[in-house]
Amino acid sequence: MVLLSFANPCFALQIGEDKASAVRIQLTDSKDESRDDISDELDFSDAMLQTAIGKVDAALTAFEQISDADVAKSYTKAMLLLNNGKTKEAAVLLEQICNSPDAPLDTKKYLATAYLHNRQPEAAKRTINEYLTDHGDDAYAIYLRGVAEVHLDDLESASETFQLAGYSEDEAQHIQLAMMQVPVDAQQRLLTVRPPDMRTTTQPSSLGRAQLNRPFNFTVLMGTEYDSNVPLRPFFSGLGSNFKHSDARFVLAASGDLKVVDRETVNAGLLAGVYNTYQYNLTQFNIGDYMGGGYTNVLLADGWLSSLRYEFHSTLVNEVQFSNDHRLTPSVTRLQENGHTTGYFEYNTIDNRAPKLIDAQDQSADIYRVGATQALYTFGGQGRLYGGYQYANAFAQGTDFDHQSNMITGRIERPMAKGWIWDFDTRYSFDDYSNANSLDFEERARKDRRVEVRTGLQKNFKLPVSFRLDYTYIDNSSNSANLFGVRFYDYERHVISTQLIFSTR
Repeated sequence: MVLLSFANPCFALQIGEDKASAVRIQLTDSKDESRDDISDELDFSDAMLQTAIGKVDAALTAFEQISDADVAKSYTKAMLLLNNGKTKEAAVLLEQICNSPDAPLDTKKYLATAYLHNRQPEAAKRTINEYLTDHGDDAYAIYLRGVAEVHLDDLESASETFQLAGYSEDEAQHIQLAMMQVPVDAQQRLLTVRPPDMRTTTQPSSLGRAQLNRPFNFTVLMGTEYDSNVPLRPFFSGLGSNFKHSDARFVLAASGDLKVVDRETVNAGLLAGVYNTYQYNLTQFNIGDYMGGGYTNVLLADGWLSSLRYEFHSTLVNEVQFSNDHRLTPSVTRLQENGHTTGYFEYNTIDNRAPKLIDAQDQSADIYRVGATQALYTFGGQGRLYGGYQYANAFAQGTDFDHQSNMITGRIERPMAKGWIWDFDTRYSFDDYSNANSLDFEERARKDRRVEVRTGLQKNFKLPVSFRLDYTYIDNSSNSANLFGVRFYDYERHVISTQLIFSTR
C-alpha cells in the first residue's frame, strides 16, 4: 500500500504573505520584451539540467527568465516547486495555470496537493471535486479527497472515499490510523497517562501483616485529561501527517489483586486490570487495555524478598486489536530500614497489529529488560526518593524496530500541608536502532532521545478516596527524516489530568 504516488513533497514550507504576494506580482508582470522563443528554450534546458544535478535554486532562477505565456514550462516549474516543498509558491503558479485554456489535465489535482501541504483542506477538497467532475475514475485524486476529509475531521466520509479509491474497509481504517500517527508504542503512552498506582512498572511487594490480613485489593479510577497532541504527530510534517489535534478524554480504569496463597513467608495471587479512554472528539483514538496475570512473593533470609509477576495485556485502539503482549518479571529486593533496593529482569513478547506499509515496519518484538531501582524513605517515612536505571534490547519482526534502549528515572514524593502529597518524576531515554530505517532518505539508523516530566498533587481524604491533579510533558526527538527533512518520529506532548481514585490500598 502506497500513501503517495507523486513527488512526495512531505512537508509544507511556511512563508509569509509578503513573499507569496511578491510571487504573484512576479508572475503577472510582463517579462523582458526582447526575449524570444529560443531564449526561453535555452533557459528551460538550463533549468532542467540544474534540476537533474540537484541544484534546485539555480533551476528556479533559470525558470524566472522564461515567459509566463508558456504554460507547459510554467507547469514544469510548478512541479519543481511542489517537489521541493515550496508549496505556497507552487499553489500561486498552479492557480494561474488553471485559468489557461491550455492547462494540463492534472493541474487541479496537483493544486489540491499544494493546498493540502498549505493546510487548506477545504480548498483542497473543493479543487479535487472540480477535477473529479471530468476525471471520476482517477483513484489517486479520490485518495486525495479522502486525505482532505481526514484533515477536516470528517472521518466517516474519508473512510467511504478511501474505499472508492480501491481500498478495503480495513485498509481505509489503517490509512487513517497511519496518517494520524498512531503511537509506535501504545504501552509507553499508557504508562505516561496512568497515575502511579495504576502503572505496571516493577514495584517491590511487602509481606507486612496488614496486607496479609486482607485477601484482596482493588482500585477504581475515573477522570478527565486534556492532551495537546493525541495522534503524537511529528513537529513539522506535511501531506498525510500534518495534524496537531488536541482533545480531551474521559478515563475509566480499575485494577485489583486476589491472594490465593497467604502464609507467613509466601503469598501468591491473581491480577486483573482494565484501562479505557474515551476521546470527546477524536474517537478513533479510544484506547482499551485489558490485563490479567498473577504474582508470588517469597520472603528469603532476613531483609530479602523475591518476587515473580506475570501480565498479559490486550490493547485495542478504536475497538480494533492493536497489540497483545506477555510480560514475565522476576525481581529481588533488599529491604532496609530507610529504603529498599530492587533488581529485576523482564521478558516482554509483543504481537503488534499496528498499521504497516512494508514488512520492515512490523513492530512485533521480543524485548529483554534489566534494571535496578533504589528507594529512600524521607520525612519520617511519609516521603520517598526513587532513582532507577533500565537497559532494554528489542528483537523485532521488522528491521525498523530492532534497538537497544537506556532509561534513567527519578521520582520524589513529599508530604505537604493539609494532607496533600506532591510528587515529581522524570525519565530520560535514549534509543539506538540497529538497522537503516525504511523511512529515512539517507538510510540512517534511527536514534531517538525522549524526555518525560511529570508532576502532580494528591489529596488523600477519608479512606478509600483520593484526588489527583497531574501535568505531563514529553519531548521525543529523532534523526530519521525523508528527503525534505521531515522527522517522522519527532513529537511533543502536554497532558493535564484530574483523577478521582477509590482504593483499598
